[in-house]
Amino acid sequence: MHIAHWSNRVAGHAGSSRAPTWQISSLSRSTTMLFCIRRRCSRADASAAAAGLRDTALIKMRANPLGIAIIGGIISQLILLFVWFFTKPRLRLQIGSVVPFVLVARCAHSPTGWATWIRIRVKNWGCRDAQSCRLYLTDIIKKGERELILKKDAMRLWASAGGDGDPYAPLTISRGFSRFFDIGFIPRLPPSSSHATVKSDLDHPPQGTKFWPVDHLSLASPEFWIRHPEPLPPATYKFRTAASGNNFHPATRKIRISFKDANTVKVSSFSLPIWPRRA
Repeated sequence: MHIAHWSNRVAGHAGSSRAPTWQISSLSRSTTMLFCIRRRCSRADASAAAAGLRDTALIKMRANPLGIAIIGGIISQLILLFVWFFTKPRLRLQIGSVVPFVLVARCAHSPTGWATWIRIRVKNWGCRDAQSCRLYLTDIIKKGERELILKKDAMRLWASAGGDGDPYAPLTISRGFSRFFDIGFIPRLPPSSSHATVKSDLDHPPQGTKFWPVDHLSLASPEFWIRHPEPLPPATYKFRTAASGNNFHPATRKIRISFKDANTVKVSSFSLPIWPRRA
């Protein structure tokens, strides 16, 4: 009886591929406990190591205050540079052959009292005001000639309509705002060319006014008049202008002006080098 019961138990265990339930549960419990203990110990060791490194770093930083000041200064300068770069004024020079870039208006230096004005618009599309803005004429060359009329110079151009009182005074261009500068003017006959109108314009010229010949381009810069007393005859000219100021990088624009007289003025831009290539 006992032998048969024992044989059945042995046969049952032999036919099964799993160990007894009480053996599996005790084995898993022991394994889990060892694994948890190891994880807790490893975490404790890692936390202790991190705390030790942190304490060591704090001790070193407290022992070297100059290094802390230098690092803080570098970080603050990087932040200021980042803010300045993304919020600085950004100028764009715009030109055209129609109003308001080319228009007919009064001119004290014209023998008829009228002239065709050629203007350039300086627009600030940045996030800050452009301070002490001036427009300069740097290069001039006549088409078909190799000798430059003006090369790598900086002659101020006056602000259109007199600026803020002084046409040569630096301007502040607010963000999203535009200001016009005069490139030059071409004296012409008045829109209604009557002798009475011309005579009335010449009866009372401004004191010390210098008149320029009709259909010749005179640049809006007395500095250029001193350097080049004669106006530019009808032809095609290439110019380079640059806007500069205190808190922004200079903006440049290459301009091509073609005219046969005061009524046929064409203004465009180009990207090729302004200086002629050497033969």
